[in-house]
Order: sequence, then C-alpha cells, then structure tokens
Amino acid sequence: MERLPGTGDKSFTLLLWLVLPIALTVLYPRWRRYREIQAFKAQNGCQDPPQYPHRDRIWGSDLVRIRMDAMKEGRLFKLYLSQFERYGKTFEENWRGKRVINTIEPDNIQQITSLAFDDYGKVAGRSKAQAPFLGPSIFSDGLPWTQSRPLVTPIFRRAELSDIDLLESFAEKFMELLPGNGSVIDVQPLLHRLVSDRPISPGNKAVELISFLQI
Repeated sequence: MERLPGTGDKSFTLLLWLVLPIALTVLYPRWRRYREIQAFKAQNGCQDPPQYPHRDRIWGSDLVRIRMDAMKEGRLFKLYLSQFERYGKTFEENWRGKRVINTIEPDNIQQITSLAFDDYGKVAGRSKAQAPFLGPSIFSDGLPWTQSRPLVTPIFRRAELSDIDLLESFAEKFMELLPGNGSVIDVQPLLHRLVSDRPISPGNKAVELISFLQI
C-alpha cells in the first residue's frame, strides 16, 4: 500500500507539537533554576562542593546500595562520618537522580536552621513519615516550626550548654534501656523520665535519681 503524499510530514509535525510542550514543561524549569543558581554563585563568590565519585552518575544507585547496606547493618552514621572525613565537611551527591548536598559545616547549618530557615524545606513526605514519632514540633516545617522555635531557643544558649557533659550519664542509661532486639516500644515514658529526673542541685551538679537509673 502506498503512503499518501504528505502523510509522513503531517505525522512528524503532529508528533513534534505533542512532544515539544512536554519537553518545555520539564526542561525549562530546570534551565531557569540552573541560571538562577549560577547567578547566585557568581554574585556571592560560591564554589561547587566536592563531588561524590559515583559509578552510576545518572541515578546514583551505587551510593543507594551502600547506604541501604549500612542501614541494615546498623552502621549508617559511621558511614556518613567516613564520607565526611574523606570528601570534606560539605560534599555533593546524586541521590536517585536528585542533587543532594551533605554538610556538617557549622556555618552552613546555622544558615539553614536559623538565619535563612524560610529559604529551605524538608523533602516531601518526610514530615508525614516522622509525624507519628515527633508530631508537630521543631522538626516540622511551617507554622509548627515557627511556634516551637521560641520555646526551645533558650535551651541552646551558651550558658545552658556549658555543662552539657553532665547529661552524658543520663543519655547512656537511656540508650541502655532501649531494647536491642528490634522490638517496637513506646519511648515517651522513657523520654519523660529522662527530662523530669534531671534536677539541678545548688552546686550546679546533676542529681542522678534512682527512678531513672534503675532498670
């Protein structure tokens, strides 16, 4: 069967009109965001952070596997520590196709959590996932964070942190009270005891009460 004259051209034109809007919808926001980032970097003299040496540069599946294995073996935080020691206090990675910047630099953390908090947010879905454990709190976004921050700010004043070593025995005992067999428990009573059983004596020394230290 012979193809009618001009049919191929019309089909290509129709396909182009279908694909072009989709391409513009996906690519243009990324291009615009890229230009905004480049302009901000030029204005503030920012440099690119060190890059994680991915084998899979498209999806970062190699790092995903490493992190998942570390999580299953209970050494995720040790893995993060080793990566910060190797790549620096701030480094960039590709996490499932998304650009992620990890940092333990105090100035960066202060900028994100205090000075420019409104410019940042949590990953979509994280607030819902953490709600059963943390609820609406300082770890949330938006109004819950705004309401909670004035309540906890005095705790982190320099004077309040000067004797933080006194809390070590309570923190260690709290960890000992947590089951190590993976069973599910209600930690609220333990957290309540951890806070309420920590009075301060006139000599500014923590008094270890038996009610919390006893197993």
